[in-house]
Amino acid sequence: MKSWCHRENKGYSLSNRKMAQDYIARVVLGRTKVGEYFKLAHSSSRRSRRKRRKQFRQQHREELRPNDDMRRTIVAYGDASVRGTYKGNTPIPVKQVQKAIAEKAIVIPTDEFRTSVTCCHCHQRLVNVALLIYICNHRKKKHRSSFFWGNMIESRSTLKCYNEENHILHRTSQCPERRLTNNLFFIPYIITQLLTSLYSLGNRVIYPLKLCPQCPANNENRLHWNRDVNAATSIRTILVEYIRQGFNLESRPA
Repeated sequence: MKSWCHRENKGYSLSNRKMAQDYIARVVLGRTKVGEYFKLAHSSSRRSRRKRRKQFRQQHREELRPNDDMRRTIVAYGDASVRGTYKGNTPIPVKQVQKAIAEKAIVIPTDEFRTSVTCCHCHQRLVNVALLIYICNHRKKKHRSSFFWGNMIESRSTLKCYNEENHILHRTSQCPERRLTNNLFFIPYIITQLLTSLYSLGNRVIYPLKLCPQCPANNENRLHWNRDVNAATSIRTILVEYIRQGFNLESRPA
């Protein structure tokens, strides 16, 4: 009985993985959009899933690629060999998604070196964007107080300021000597790492956001980019130039 249940669960897991990969491929190719009805195999039938998907596509017919469009799609897929995700996030099957897209379109692995830190318009180096940062000169350390701090007991450790005698003064977020740094809105990578080590500001840099300080596409003004959108646009540009220049390996923009 146990072996039968084990085989059934393995079959459901395989079906669910195939469904998820096919769904991602159709979203990439414009055959559907995010928000389509999606239910796992063990809790629905094939007939009900097809019916719900058909209704969804009819509602968004104008936004999707028509079914009679038989042109082959070319997808520029970054060739970086990295883990699917970082610790603490949902894993992404990078290679499996690439295979699923390759079953429906032409996939060309493309060099994605520095595409996320280079502006896709002017090819200048992008800089990190930081939140407004308040700093003080006290020594800091994370600590969880076992006694009443204010009107409550701390449930987790917080960053606190210490004096020269190693006594807790107050929470760093409530330090009266904190001062706002001078217009610290965008900072280069090296300065970001220095501030992180000195003031424990590891969560101050906005990772998904990048800034081009003087972009010609925005009349020499600041231009903010979503990191992933900028990288995807750069990868597409690399592939287009490669094809236009007769598959020349030196055709990549700077």
